[in-house]
Amino acid sequence: MHKIAAFMVVLASVIWATGGPVVKVLLNYGLTENEIFFTKAFFCVISMLLFDLICRKRIKRISSVKDFFALMICGVVGYLIYGMLYGYALHRIPISVAVVLVYTAPAIVMLISVIFFKEKFTLKKRIALVMIMTGCVFVTGILTEGIGQISFVGVLMGLASGFCFALYSIFGSIVMKKYDAWSVATYNFMFALLVTSFLVDIPQTMNKVFENIDVLLLNLYFAVFCGTIANLIYVKSLEYIEASKAAMITTIEPLTTCVAGVIFFHEDMGIIKFLGVVLILMAVIVLNYTASEKKKKQTAARKVGL
Repeated sequence: MHKIAAFMVVLASVIWATGGPVVKVLLNYGLTENEIFFTKAFFCVISMLLFDLICRKRIKRISSVKDFFALMICGVVGYLIYGMLYGYALHRIPISVAVVLVYTAPAIVMLISVIFFKEKFTLKKRIALVMIMTGCVFVTGILTEGIGQISFVGVLMGLASGFCFALYSIFGSIVMKKYDAWSVATYNFMFALLVTSFLVDIPQTMNKVFENIDVLLLNLYFAVFCGTIANLIYVKSLEYIEASKAAMITTIEPLTTCVAGVIFFHEDMGIIKFLGVVLILMAVIVLNYTASEKKKKQTAARKVGL
């Protein structure tokens, strides 16, 4: 099941990879970051309710105050604020730099998981982490393009978005012990919608969205695919995979962005970016190999009565 979970994380990351360009386009249409993420949360809630009716899913009730705050952190901090900070960063720094800063999340998740959740910080995890972070830097082209003109505020926002995404992975794995993926995703969107409704002029925002069919379709795609479907897939994967590994595998996103640029926009790959692609792929293989080896040892131990 671990391999399927790893594939689910990769799939969610590929879908998320299309979100950055969509935000850029929506910003060019005149929507603000707050309006974009209010609209996303709005359509996410509607799509979840429709899925509830079609699939006859029942949302599990929140059973304690502790669970309420954990789910709220997932929805508001790990989902909403992460996305908004990423959007703010995209306005101030190149998208390649913003992506790298978001993907400081694996290091943050690894550190928090080791300190507070006592996950083993094995040698293979350390090697994979170094490979991933190095690969991210190579893939996004920072070494070749330079960082001399980067906005300091933009960099801080990018780092903050990475921290929020790390919290999303960690608290998501905690609440998944009591709540199914469907319920967690629904609460994420509901909390996000509640908070963003205080940050925008709702009638004005809706006018901007519905008066232009292109803007409406982009918002629907951003919400349903980059929001509902991708988050359901990612949260579901946390039932079967450690938070630290899931966060590291999501670094396939900048790799996907780079490959898409080469295929669709004829961007130059270059030797440095190619090395970054290789490093990230090798790191994902190392993570999956580690898990499969562990499973084999556990199975062998049970057979001999250990």
